[in-house]
Amino acid sequence: MGPPGQILRGDRSPYSLLYNAVYKQLSPFLPARLPFFNDLWKGRNDLKTRLWRRSYTSLIVANSLVTVSYTMFTSLLPLYVHTLGYNNKTAGDMAAGLGVTLMLSKLLAGAFIDRSDKRRFLICSTILVLFNSVGYCFASDIKILYLLRLLNGLSNALFIVASSTLIAFVAEDAQLEDAISYYRITSSLTVAIGPAAGNYLYLHYGFSALFQSMVLLVAVSLVAVLFVCKQDIPETAVKTRASFKEAFKPAALVEFSALPASLAVLFLFISTSSTSNYLVAYGNAQGITKMSLFFFTNCIFMLLARALHKLLVRRMNEKLLLTLG
Repeated sequence: MGPPGQILRGDRSPYSLLYNAVYKQLSPFLPARLPFFNDLWKGRNDLKTRLWRRSYTSLIVANSLVTVSYTMFTSLLPLYVHTLGYNNKTAGDMAAGLGVTLMLSKLLAGAFIDRSDKRRFLICSTILVLFNSVGYCFASDIKILYLLRLLNGLSNALFIVASSTLIAFVAEDAQLEDAISYYRITSSLTVAIGPAAGNYLYLHYGFSALFQSMVLLVAVSLVAVLFVCKQDIPETAVKTRASFKEAFKPAALVEFSALPASLAVLFLFISTSSTSNYLVAYGNAQGITKMSLFFFTNCIFMLLARALHKLLVRRMNEKLLLTLG
């Protein structure tokens, strides 16, 4: 792609036409010294040195929207179960089923994506998330809700593995640290925005509007993943029946050296997730209506902790830092 506002011969893709039209209108108003705007709008002059390119930006947008959609309903699940006439034990069983499905699906997806077309894998996983979101609009029976929560674990596991893997591929080696940092920061923001937005929609418009909003967000994310350039993703190794069989061997599914750290994270998240899943229900029972403030406050401290962690890693031993955490 040549200078902004100029389409090269033969490059008539919808993205190129939209990019040049928008840039032509906004270029007089864009801050010239902000790196983000330079990368996003002018970065196509030098595709090998810019981070905020088409593929990376599309992945960030898609991941953010899917995460918001997922977290909008997670903290409200106990309340929805109550509307169907069941108690917190049923909601807890659903949360446990989702967690187990999410964990097992990530093991399989991680081994499978290395041996398949990564862009196609991402698109298919996003379609599955969209299908799952549409299903919530018709979840008027507890059995259907059970199945949807299990499917939710599968679809989100596939999408998370695909998007996080492609982030590493579309970014240059020199920018990989920044690429992953932005990815984690936006994930932290969406984890706060999702429950807050879900709680607002539930209080003012009900569950139907909440489910429809989830569908809309995932539909936009599906459009975003279609803009991921296939040229930015290296070709997968030769796919043979033997290579796919190897993907399901224990050594390929589990990195045994990572098990101690994984167990520590598991026990940590048992406590945090059990609190966050029932937080809105507890707040409503206590007459607290502004539970959204908790999620924004939590997000601020998460961002501060990430910034502090990066500083401490450079000054402290990693094992000591892990123990203190």
